Amino acid sequence: MNLFKKISATFIVLVCVAALFISFFGIHTIYGEVTTVVINSFDRVPRGFGFDKDIKMFFRYNNSAETTDKEKALTVIKQRLNLSGAVEHKVYPFNDNTGFMVEFPINSNNTIDLSVIDKVLSKDYKIEFRKGREVDEEGKPTGISKEAFLTNEHISSAIPGADSYMGTALYFITLNFNGKGEEVLKKACEELIQSGESTEFSIWMDDELLSAREVSSINSYSYLSFNSMKGFTVEEIRPIVIGLTTGRTGISSTREVVFSEINSGFAGDNNFKLIQYTYAAGLVLAFVFLCIKRRIYGMVSFISMSGSLGFTMFVHTNFMGNVLANHITLASFMAYFVLIIVSFELIMRESALIAEEMKSSTISKAVSLGFSKNIFISSIIYCFMFLSGLILSDAFNRNGGVFSSVMKLFIKNYQSETITGIGKFGYILMIGSAFGLIFNVLINRYLIKAVASLTYKDNSKFIGGKADE
Repeated sequence: MNLFKKISATFIVLVCVAALFISFFGIHTIYGEVTTVVINSFDRVPRGFGFDKDIKMFFRYNNSAETTDKEKALTVIKQRLNLSGAVEHKVYPFNDNTGFMVEFPINSNNTIDLSVIDKVLSKDYKIEFRKGREVDEEGKPTGISKEAFLTNEHISSAIPGADSYMGTALYFITLNFNGKGEEVLKKACEELIQSGESTEFSIWMDDELLSAREVSSINSYSYLSFNSMKGFTVEEIRPIVIGLTTGRTGISSTREVVFSEINSGFAGDNNFKLIQYTYAAGLVLAFVFLCIKRRIYGMVSFISMSGSLGFTMFVHTNFMGNVLANHITLASFMAYFVLIIVSFELIMRESALIAEEMKSSTISKAVSLGFSKNIFISSIIYCFMFLSGLILSDAFNRNGGVFSSVMKLFIKNYQSETITGIGKFGYILMIGSAFGLIFNVLINRYLIKAVASLTYKDNSKFIGGKADE
């Protein structure tokens, strides 16, 4: 192997290892400890009325918070408010050191953009729409037909209301969606609700059943109203309105908020771009290395690699929506490249040795033997990838397997989302490797027949990928 090959191979391996390290072991780079505080009150006026005073948010620490945790909580909240940059604010710690107050002034038009405050202070909830209300023995939802992920960015307003039925107060809610929300709602509802019909329709927040009510109306997917006669309880309606539309309604509530400064390797845009660039660089180098230095075998390997990878990406794009799994899968593709590059390099070297030993005027037999070895070696690699995917999908989806236990020892704040993402990646790896094996066998069998009649007068001009004169 000459210097160019060594440098190219080393560079590809290094960038792939670096990307995998960033993706798998850089999941939780902690910049600040997690601190929990409780919102005791959020003073604001009902929707549609003008503000006559400054808006004040009062935060009180939980009773178990230590002094260092309180200081970190105050530091984190100040940093987040400063980063928002859209509204002026002041922070006043309480004299008794039990919490702090954030004050937002009202402008000359008696309006304030509370959506900015919501993005900074509150968390987005995962909202799912499901048909029925079935749960398993552990209380987890089952029988999902469609799901949607809704945050306050999808909702223009949430209008709560109350009615009375036989002396009992019943609460109901109407969610009005913007353009993005309409698309999400339509996708979620197209198989659950037919136009003009009512059905039982449950809403789940972070896998916790919030309601299982009869939906009374859907108007072009722009709003969704729940029947007041089968309405929410006040406990059910508050987290939905507060969680999705903080600053847009007049409901006040006490709720717990977790403030943390965690830079996730999967959620960070910079890390995602780095993985993309590394992925592109690996593809270009693989193409140059394989197609220029070994023209015939390089094209075969590139076609096989592209076919396998293309199908894997197709399955991933159409059947996976988990952001964490997206990044894991993308990072794994680079390891995928390394495996295939190494296997085909071994095959090329083997074919060259066969041709050199034969010292024959024909090289077609040597090429045929080379492609046969290609099938054998590639089959072993693809089978190994398939078994790896099977192990990952089983161990991580069970959320308690050997691999999951090991990962929890090395990764801080190891969460079920990580397990789910790796489990899904295992399934994708199984599908991609199975397709790659079939594609590789078919291509090589075809090429064995195609080169059977080829003859070359000078073997040295073929070996090494040099063009024939």
